[in-house]
Amino acid sequence: MVDEEPLETGDSWLDTPALPPLKLADVVVIDIETTGLDRDVDRIWEIAAVRLDQSESFHCRIAIEAELGAALPPAEDGVRTLSLPEGLRELEKFVAGAEVIAGQNVAEFDLPF
Repeated sequence: MVDEEPLETGDSWLDTPALPPLKLADVVVIDIETTGLDRDVDRIWEIAAVRLDQSESFHCRIAIEAELGAALPPAEDGVRTLSLPEGLRELEKFVAGAEVIAGQNVAEFDLPF
């Protein structure tokens, strides 16, 4: 049964003051692709990011095929292949000035990787 006691003022997320709206250009969604889930043995092989207003995007492959000894899925046309440090520097430039960085499981998976 649901607790039917009324909430006290300040007990509800509805009482939180509204923040000013964000511009879609100020929100960047990032994603990485990895060869697996283990940060100790698996590697990042692709990095992508897009501004929510779709005004800009960033996409690169990471040059790891030689160390893997295996082929990765084919790259899309126009996607650059960079070293991991180069790719991370380019991503850092892309997200500079963003008010919000978002993505699926970014804090627990992407960033620690």
